[in-house]
Amino acid sequence: MCCGSVARYLGMLATTLGDWVAAEEHFSAALRLDERLQAWPWLAHTKHEFALMLRARGRRRDQGRAAELIAAAAASAERIGMPALQQKIRSLGH
Repeated sequence: MCCGSVARYLGMLATTLGDWVAAEEHFSAALRLDERLQAWPWLAHTKHEFALMLRARGRRRDQGRAAELIAAAAASAERIGMPALQQKIRSLGH
């Protein structure tokens, strides 16, 4: 069983701890690995979680990137049929 890159979980942990630098590094690594593995569902989850981190960090310059990641995650979730992720994204107001 594969649950995507462990770096996504490390990014989520770093986000919880407020370690924004580590979170960004972990999510970036997870994006690269999920893409390389063609792990499309996990890539969609990584994009969603990365966007949540960027929003939580609250920097104005992160908002555009967060919106791009949410849009990409939503498109993937729609394309490959991920209703739970679609609902999470809708709850964000997208």
